[in-house]
Amino acid sequence: MVNLLPYKARRSLSFLYYARFGTVLLAALAIAVLASAALLVPSYLRATAEADAAARYLSASQKADAGNALGANSGLALISEEADILKTYPRSPEVAEALSLVTAQLPKGVTLNNIAITPGDAGGTMALSGIAVDRESLLSFVSALQKISAFSAVAVPVSALAGESNVPFTLTFPFTLLRS
Repeated sequence: MVNLLPYKARRSLSFLYYARFGTVLLAALAIAVLASAALLVPSYLRATAEADAAARYLSASQKADAGNALGANSGLALISEEADILKTYPRSPEVAEALSLVTAQLPKGVTLNNIAITPGDAGGTMALSGIAVDRESLLSFVSALQKISAFSAVAVPVSALAGESNVPFTLTFPFTLLRS
């Protein structure tokens, strides 16, 4: 094919062709960069959330280690640590609040061996099993739980009152925690 256009016209058309071609390439490159940046945003958000969770865990773990250094009950420290970790999330679960309320009321003479929580719509049911050093420490623990409005129908079974020392007990009661 023979091009009959003068040299200046051919040069002008070539320049316009390459200018348009370069513009399209730059636009495609800009779109690719923006699309890749947009695809990285969810990964960045997840990574920052994981870093925040790791920082919360480290903070709660250090608090628990400080509690263990002071001679606190290791089981109670572990429960408190896990409740503290759960409470640091933006929407703290009701279960973590219930655990915090129970561990805050636990006297020295009462050791919990098992905590079972069945979550419900606005709370749930909690079952606490353990051993009390004596009957008075068990009664003081139950009395402290009864004073918390979130726990209802906390009662000591008659079988738990039979022993004088090393009293095994199981308390089962509903709890309700209202969100504000």
